[in-house]
Amino acid sequence: MPMLTSMPDRPSRPVQHKQSPLSESWLMKAAAHLSQASSKLSGLHTLERHSQAHPVGGIDFGNGSGPSPYTAAEDTLARNPARLGVSKEVQPSSSKMAMARPSKHDESAAQHSELIRAINVAVPPNVARNPYPTALVPLRSNEGLTLLEGSVGPFQEVVACFEGQGPLQCGVSSLTIGLNLCRPSSEPPFTVHELQEELRATLRPRHRFFSAALDELGALGKRYADVHTILASDVNCSDFRQLASSMLEAGGAVIVNFERQALGYASSFSGHCSPVAAYNPSADEFLVMDVAIRSWQPVWVPTSLLFKGISTMDEPRDVSVKGMCSRGFLLINPSGAPPLFINELGRVP
Repeated sequence: MPMLTSMPDRPSRPVQHKQSPLSESWLMKAAAHLSQASSKLSGLHTLERHSQAHPVGGIDFGNGSGPSPYTAAEDTLARNPARLGVSKEVQPSSSKMAMARPSKHDESAAQHSELIRAINVAVPPNVARNPYPTALVPLRSNEGLTLLEGSVGPFQEVVACFEGQGPLQCGVSSLTIGLNLCRPSSEPPFTVHELQEELRATLRPRHRFFSAALDELGALGKRYADVHTILASDVNCSDFRQLASSMLEAGGAVIVNFERQALGYASSFSGHCSPVAAYNPSADEFLVMDVAIRSWQPVWVPTSLLFKGISTMDEPRDVSVKGMCSRGFLLINPSGAPPLFINELGRVP
């Protein structure tokens, strides 16, 4: 298999600046006005795990016919703060800020609402109708939300960067999401097209649509970020858990390359790549944000099962190339973080 050793110069692009976040004082003031909506959210802050996780269930994720009460409350704040009588420019006095400080109940309600809104973005109704392995927990479900509320990781930031794949583009789509998650805010966002064309120029594949091996994706990503390619054959399940969960907790990106059948998928495609958005330490499960959004839903996968999937052997893209290697995962350090040192066994000292 050809190795990714050098790349053509990346074309210059205009810098696109992110919008400045809303001021903390405005958010605290606005949160107080959410108390009127808290009655709609009461009884939903503590969710029970169910033996079977079905989408919607007791939580209103919306059905596509209109916004749920949670997204409506969110939209009132995000898109029309004037309706609440709140100005982003006004800086209230310290006494007024103390009076407007939200209670723990309001903070919990607001966080609950934020997660439901993010789930609606990541898994809209058309994606929620897609299948998933019955042994796994879909994100858009009561149990999926419960796992998310007890998790660590940049879930909402991943959702903001998330996009579905094109034909045979699971790897480059996942890399695009990971690089956009970890890039400096002053840099323009990456696109699947530009990264795909960089791979095409170097690998010179025979066909228009082509897949990329994990090491090829890692070499491409290393041009732009602190990226580490780790083969499953070099680590054990405990190492994988520690490396992946630590990176997620630090706000970085984790991309897994696994065999679908090993995770219980009934799919004709063997290998697949997708980013991981969160880790629940109590359940010991990772949230795999499947980029094949036309076919599958994002799901929670037990660590042992996910490691089993990445411990499989990857077949070469070109049948004329001899030899196989194990699959694995990529770690992408967030921008501004200290360089990640990983020794020869793949462990962080």
